[in-house]
Amino acid sequence: MKIAKNLKGSPSNQSVYQGAKFYFASAADKKEFDKNPSKYAPTYGGYCVNNLRKGKLVNGDPNVFFVYKGKLYFCSEKKGVEEFKKNIDQNVGETYNRWRQIQWTRWESRLTGSSPKELGSQCSRALTDIRKNFQEKIFPSLELSRSHSGALVIPRRIG
Repeated sequence: MKIAKNLKGSPSNQSVYQGAKFYFASAADKKEFDKNPSKYAPTYGGYCVNNLRKGKLVNGDPNVFFVYKGKLYFCSEKKGVEEFKKNIDQNVGETYNRWRQIQWTRWESRLTGSSPKELGSQCSRALTDIRKNFQEKIFPSLELSRSHSGALVIPRRIG
């Protein structure tokens, strides 16, 4: 799938990835996307990278985009693309760091004020997600098991 310009997609060529609907101009483009959605989905959830770099969460405009090092970035306006590209490597790094800060702040705010029972439940879900991602993405050939306390994850080679 080559991204040269934005084409209006069709609901008959629809995929859902991370809760967002993606429409494609052709079945071939949809098939290519479905093989590896993270390769084609916009970075940072489709937020404007130029505003994100400055610490603001502003929705990106799918008609205002650029591709850099194989990743799709949205901006909210054309002048944002121009500004971001002036020092693109530094800006990509700053945006990544800002995104991590925002994600940590969101996670931290979910935990604030939680009762011990709610906190335990939230941590359990988070650990389950981490465990699943670890197993699927980092070490798919390892089976993960728990200690008697359930707190320790021990890698064990399969086969």
